[in-house]
Amino acid sequence: MTRTPEKVTETQTVTKTLTQTVTETPTTVTVTETPTVTTSEKPYKGMTLRVITMDGLPYELIKSVLPEFEEKTGAKVNIEKMYMDDAHAKFLVDLTTKAGRYHVGVIASGKMRQLKFGLEPLNEYIEKKDPGLKYFPECVVINCSEDGVWYALPYRGYVSGFVLRDDAFKEKGLDYPTTWDEVLEDAKALNAPEKNF
Repeated sequence: MTRTPEKVTETQTVTKTLTQTVTETPTTVTVTETPTVTTSEKPYKGMTLRVITMDGLPYELIKSVLPEFEEKTGAKVNIEKMYMDDAHAKFLVDLTTKAGRYHVGVIASGKMRQLKFGLEPLNEYIEKKDPGLKYFPECVVINCSEDGVWYALPYRGYVSGFVLRDDAFKEKGLDYPTTWDEVLEDAKALNAPEKNF
């Protein structure tokens, strides 16, 4: 993936000692100033970031912080939003062909590890600024890293629910399942197409 180098303006102050001889008497003048390093107010001014994202909540989250991000950085952000599977397929083609069209991809977390071959490891950035990974449960962050290398960051956590019909279990004399194998066995026992169940 092609990356555009970061623009940085640097100012340095140098300390010098000057010695002059005036009428046979040496005079030493020392100038000492505090060194300063400044960066441009908008370090990415003139740069354009291309983002591909799933439509819906991911797009809405990006859109909500976009004006502030562009104001602080000076960068312009172009967003392509589309259905989840289409965004994944398009980003996968971009990575596979090394086209480098997208700088950022917001893809379903379950598919993220498939893309790691073309992504930049994020460990260096995570060490510099903690993104709050400790606030996400393991089941959310597991798809963002592999072997200690981070390739993505979670932006939300969600839990799928599992609902049982108590009356159906009682009617068949079944105990509630405690493993996925038991869920499968119970589903077979409860299967009743004639009752739309």
